[in-house]
Amino acid sequence: MKKQTKLWLCGLILLLLAAVTAYLYSVWYLRWVIPLYAAAMTAITLEGAAAFALLEWAKGRNVKRILLSALLGGAVAVGGVFVISFVINVLIYNTGGAMQATAATNVFGFIFALVCLLRLKKIAGAKPFWRPLVGVLLCLCLLFGGFVEMIPRVSDWFYKRSGHMEADPAGLSSFTGTETSLADNADLYVSTDGDDGSDGSFESPLATLGKARDLVRAMDKIGRGGITVAVMAGEYRLDGLTFTEEDSGTKDCPVTYRSYGDGEVVLNGGVTLPADRFVPVADEEMLARLSDDAKASVLCLDLHELGITEERYGKIYAIGSYHTAARYDGDYVGDIYSELFVNDSRQTLARYPNEGWLETSGVVTEGDHDENARNPASEVYKIKASITDRISEWATFEDVWAFGYWTADWADASTPIGSVDFEKHTFSPKFVGMFGVHDKIPFRFFNVFEELDA
Repeated sequence: MKKQTKLWLCGLILLLLAAVTAYLYSVWYLRWVIPLYAAAMTAITLEGAAAFALLEWAKGRNVKRILLSALLGGAVAVGGVFVISFVINVLIYNTGGAMQATAATNVFGFIFALVCLLRLKKIAGAKPFWRPLVGVLLCLCLLFGGFVEMIPRVSDWFYKRSGHMEADPAGLSSFTGTETSLADNADLYVSTDGDDGSDGSFESPLATLGKARDLVRAMDKIGRGGITVAVMAGEYRLDGLTFTEEDSGTKDCPVTYRSYGDGEVVLNGGVTLPADRFVPVADEEMLARLSDDAKASVLCLDLHELGITEERYGKIYAIGSYHTAARYDGDYVGDIYSELFVNDSRQTLARYPNEGWLETSGVVTEGDHDENARNPASEVYKIKASITDRISEWATFEDVWAFGYWTADWADASTPIGSVDFEKHTFSPKFVGMFGVHDKIPFRFFNVFEELDA
């Protein structure tokens, strides 16, 4: 292989390795799972190994020299990442600089590759074609590491592309279209006015898609050219609907579900709340807890009148990946509570502040971090007087929760309020932090009726 071709190949391989390394490392920042971390560390190790090996290969060294250089390069690369992460994340930010550490290690990877490229340039001699390689490398460096705020955005793109998208809104999908011709030839019909005890004909439609599915499964598909289920316009409430391979029919007899008639077919995994059932708040005690601006705007609805009981809409349980609710006696761990959507937009429980975060001012007392302790004592934090003045106006702390990053800027957790000392301006969460404490913790309160102002 010609020397110039070999050097070009070395440069391109280094660029590719540097991009893959930073990409994996930034994606790992979002997901925080061991397989991605292992992949990121493996990639940066291979980058270092390949960089040193390519340099020796470009010089025409023997295989033994190349392998020894590869081992040294891998050790230098992964060692550099560990040192940088430790210094930034532990010594400087006290476990609170995960994003900064990720950015710094990405930059390190690109600088590492840049140094190797420049070394290759020296071997090849000063040639103009090295400029685009270095330019591309610097652009990638800025994209994946130089601008800290870019990391979550790039990672989020990968997260969504990989299929892990958050549903918004949840439980809603629709069939659209007008198929009046189906009146004569559909095999089964479903209507919001139907009855699952009927035969599923046009004159006597079924009431649910689940019943239609079961009847389709029981049909003899041999000799049929297909089976069609026509779903008439309207909203169908579902507690769950599962289709398996058998519900596709066969190659010669496919199964098709399609809308019929004018209007939209909506499959709703939740409950539609009629807008005309919302009325102004009339309870004087509840009105007194609202701000003057909110009193004229807040509406209420009696869920019980719609058959929605406490058991159905649930209660608030601990959220976040790093809460310690299971260490406490009481009903704190369970399925997520119901959510409300208005015009396809997920609504937020009343909280303080509406945007941004509050922040603790220091640690008064550390909690009990024995993992085996039951009902361990939680931390006591110093907070600003303006915060205690605000929450002193709340009528109750019952079922009022706080969400924050209590031990690190990646360790999210929620907790009920434990106690507040209005004279000493201190706040104690109900649940102890999982990994210890630090002075300045971002947090906010939610499920506060008095803060229903947005």
